[in-house]
Amino acid sequence: MHQAMSSWSHLTVTFTGLHSNQPQQPSRNFGNQAAYDHGEGGTKAMEPTKKFKDFVYIVEVDESLYQQLDALREKLRKSEQSRLAAENRVAELSAVDTGFYSNDATPALLQARANSVKQEIQQCASSLFTLAESRNLSLKYPFYFTTKTLNPTSFQGAKQMQFISLVLQASLSEVIFLAFESATYAFTLNGKMEPFDAPDAIKKRRMKMYNELLHMEPQQIIAENQDFESFVAQKRSSMIEYLKSTVFTGFDRIDGDQFDIKFLRLCKAVWLLHLVAFACAPASAEIFRVPPDSPYMPDYMKENEDIQPRTDLVPKGQANKQRFVAFVTVPGFTLRNSCIKADVCCVDSLC
Repeated sequence: MHQAMSSWSHLTVTFTGLHSNQPQQPSRNFGNQAAYDHGEGGTKAMEPTKKFKDFVYIVEVDESLYQQLDALREKLRKSEQSRLAAENRVAELSAVDTGFYSNDATPALLQARANSVKQEIQQCASSLFTLAESRNLSLKYPFYFTTKTLNPTSFQGAKQMQFISLVLQASLSEVIFLAFESATYAFTLNGKMEPFDAPDAIKKRRMKMYNELLHMEPQQIIAENQDFESFVAQKRSSMIEYLKSTVFTGFDRIDGDQFDIKFLRLCKAVWLLHLVAFACAPASAEIFRVPPDSPYMPDYMKENEDIQPRTDLVPKGQANKQRFVAFVTVPGFTLRNSCIKADVCCVDSLC
């Protein structure tokens, strides 16, 4: 009430000033009508009632503008919050996909485990090559090739050794990745299904097992994990049978500490890869294989530079010619929008 009286007092003073003998120039023009009307006898002031109405109108307009300004500020504030939330989400996804969280199965971690399997396959193939060489075993031909023109018997020297190494890598890959699609190797091996549990809980349990086994030696894992022990025994048996029936002539057994050690390391590497692949959320990673004679697709496959044909030796007009896969040494995987490319060897790289 006191505040209202004070405002009226101010207005009274202003209006009194308008009736002074000296014309008063207004400091502000209230309303659309001029502050003063000019007529006979000189200048006369606007009526106080009209002046007050114009004042009230301008106050109401100002209040409306303030409300619109506040609404605009609130809209901008919410927009900024949404932008920051989106940026945080992108940063979070980037961190996950680059493997910053050790407890999450990410494309980066899947790639790292696939690379580890590739290295162990190469080591195991090298040991197997030494073993076969010491026994004078002959490699069976044509092995993986079907319709593409290729004569492996013509290979000599380093080219022949490279070809045999790649064939052995493909053989190991064929056996070690058999039944990888199954969510658990244990189910494939002993025919028993695990008790039902929530899918998220199973994925977390797989990731926990991965972290526990990561720095353990294969022999220690065999002693503590019955499923892994069964897996190794089954894969070793399958490997011997495959080498005997498909790869070598006159092959009957594997005996050699070096090969056994490297084969155990290979089993561990693919076991860990399997755990990561099926720990991925919301959907598990999917494996894809590349059959012989498949067109080479760079978006899904890669070939080691050391086996690719030299570009300066490619005849003119054939630089962009379609290439075809001879065999795959490590399968590929897809996870969300990421692709872990398959390692392959193309026919023209062996010619």
